[in-house]
Amino acid sequence: MKSVYRWVVACMTAAVFVSQANASITRFDVIPAYAPADLTTFNSWVPLALKGLEGEPLTIGERNRLANPAAYEQVANSGFVDPREAVVSDGFNSWRGFADNTPDWDGLSGQFASQTGNRIHFGLAIETDGSSVVRLSDLSWEKNWLDGSFQTPSVVVSGETQSGTFAGSTYTNTRLGVVWGAGGPGDFSTATIAPSGTPGNIPVNAIYYVGIGDGLLAQNTGALTDQQDIDVIVDSFNDPGQPQQELRVRYTLASIGDSVDGSVVFKSPVNDLPGDYNRNGRVDAADYTVWKDNFFSTVYLDADGNGDGTVNAADYTVWKDNFGNALPGSPVSAVPEPASAVLSALGLALLALRRRK
Repeated sequence: MKSVYRWVVACMTAAVFVSQANASITRFDVIPAYAPADLTTFNSWVPLALKGLEGEPLTIGERNRLANPAAYEQVANSGFVDPREAVVSDGFNSWRGFADNTPDWDGLSGQFASQTGNRIHFGLAIETDGSSVVRLSDLSWEKNWLDGSFQTPSVVVSGETQSGTFAGSTYTNTRLGVVWGAGGPGDFSTATIAPSGTPGNIPVNAIYYVGIGDGLLAQNTGALTDQQDIDVIVDSFNDPGQPQQELRVRYTLASIGDSVDGSVVFKSPVNDLPGDYNRNGRVDAADYTVWKDNFFSTVYLDADGNGDGTVNAADYTVWKDNFGNALPGSPVSAVPEPASAVLSALGLALLALRRRK
């Protein structure tokens, strides 16, 4: 009962400032971030996302998805994102949006099991200096896929413009309403959080929302595997004849008559790290598997390291020559026994030659 009383008093205090100027809104930001699609991991991700949106420092384990699939890893606003990070296929089992490159992946257990792709979330942070209030019910949103070069509706992604409002919505564990306490703005130790289910028309001093999210469902009838299904979508994003695709979310706060945008541009970092065929920021044994699984392909070219239009032995050489390299901040895997990789590649090539005879 004491906590309920404290919340009622806090609401009454916040309501006193309804008539104050909107200039006292000190923050109105959109922060894009990666989010896994698995519900269990999503529930673990939510408190980390809110912590990050509140501006609290995150440990490496809390913001690095390579170490923790529930980590809250932000994306620079208007920054580049690998298209694979937002593609999901029916039956696709991965804790990130990367294609299933190893036959053992589906058998993983523990924290990396039962993940089903990824998407991008656009988190929202609204803060006041305590002399004015905001309401969730005044908030609306709009999501668009755009041809980035022209800022026009996408010709690659169709039917994806969506919009909505939070009128009639409530504060929840993913949409926090906060009233500053004795410690003032930003002091969460004295702040009061609206209990889940509180009507969104109740005034508060700050709102933190994990955000609208979106991804792409790959459903290509000609694809034989989930890997190929996803590759078709990724290839369409990377087609040089198509404009870059931008995903944009706009939040509008009616009480101040202002909007704020967040966006990401999908671009494959194909040339950023030679030999990184699964585009995870490092050249390791997993990239060899991508090369092996697509050997002789002229359609699925993730492992076409030299860009000649065919996955062949020359692309194995690109992988081998760059093995162990990594982009800054990416952990490097242990080096496998070189002889076994060479023998495997040779065996694959000989098998393919026998099939051609």
